[in-house]
Amino acid sequence: MMHRCAKRLIAVAVVVCLPVAAVAQIPADGSDTRQISVQLAQIQRALERIADSLEGQLDGQRLDLMLKRLEVSERRVAPLEEQVRKAQAERSLLRDREERARLQLSEMADRIAAGELELTDSEAEAAVAQMELDLDQLRARISELDGQLVGLENELTRVREEIRDWQDYVDRELAGR
Repeated sequence: MMHRCAKRLIAVAVVVCLPVAAVAQIPADGSDTRQISVQLAQIQRALERIADSLEGQLDGQRLDLMLKRLEVSERRVAPLEEQVRKAQAERSLLRDREERARLQLSEMADRIAAGELELTDSEAEAAVAQMELDLDQLRARISELDGQLVGLENELTRVREEIRDWQDYVDRELAGR
């Protein structure tokens, strides 16, 4: 940052001092006006080259900044994709467990109704209640994961759109050069 500021200060000093130095060399009697005109034209061309150079540097810095911004956005995609993948895998596992628990609960209720289990009514009710509680907890966790997945997928979509926007912007900037 200091390096850029120093360059700008030098450029400003050159822009201000060169015309002053040229004016100081003007003879009091008005002779050599042709030579002065040539020197002023040279100064003007030098200043134009300096301005063009500074503009080119500024354009390069802007492009570098845009590319870095693009890289930062791209680095955010992989972790988000990994979080989505893990949440989907966990949700799939929990849905399988939910299905098994639901089937076990149904089977338990059928066996209790058929009198196939040697349980008292209170023991049977407690077993069914515990299975229902476990099933409810699984469903709550699945619902929680569904919400997390929606948030993660929305964030991933937003980041991908941001990347696409930055890529389009960089492409337009490069095409304009």
